[in-house]
Amino acid sequence: MNNTLVQITAQSYENKAFYEGRDAWKPTGEQIFKLYADSDDFFYAEDKCIQAIKQLLKQQSNSAFKFMYVSHELIFHEPIELSTIDFENILTRGGIQFDRNRNGSLYDRGNSDSYYGRAREPHWYPDGTYQGERITELTSKEIEEYNKGYDENTEYKDYGEMAKGGKVKSRWIQEALSGNKGELRKTAKRKGLIKGDEKLSKTDLNKLQKMGGKTAKRARLAETLIEFKK
Repeated sequence: MNNTLVQITAQSYENKAFYEGRDAWKPTGEQIFKLYADSDDFFYAEDKCIQAIKQLLKQQSNSAFKFMYVSHELIFHEPIELSTIDFENILTRGGIQFDRNRNGSLYDRGNSDSYYGRAREPHWYPDGTYQGERITELTSKEIEEYNKGYDENTEYKDYGEMAKGGKVKSRWIQEALSGNKGELRKTAKRKGLIKGDEKLSKTDLNKLQKMGGKTAKRARLAETLIEFKK
């Protein structure tokens, strides 16, 4: 004997005149029932099984509610429960984390981490890189998307000479910026993002990244500097 899940679909009815002492049955939608039974019984004596199900449904009925058999299905594998939290995240964010053209997306962050030689740390930013919440609780598909961005990157930041022991010199960021001092600020001023001695905000860096070319790389490097200062 094997215990197979049997999912039963029934039509439910409510007696709208129950409290008046008369019958006025109205359908109120489907109701799902389940039981465990030997699948062989259904294979060799399905009609008898259906009659037994109808009797069970009758036992569940009363003068106020009743259930009528509609169909049944044998389920040989237990249903797999999906994450409600993941569902709500995808629903509310509209799947933007998978938009590869979006700054802060899973693919973008994986690509960026690979470019700067950072270790894998799957994450993404719904509001753009370094803006708002940093999402680190990810589904397996989201982690896979981040890893694709990491693995498919073909350009890498050259930080120059390595120190002994294979470690980058402690002032590698400053050295990487040498020769380009002030260029990012000049570009930001030309674009009207900042004035005078104003500091570049994360939003400004976000906009500069979208310009592409050397400006985008300098903006990304500036973001890395911000992370190291945290």
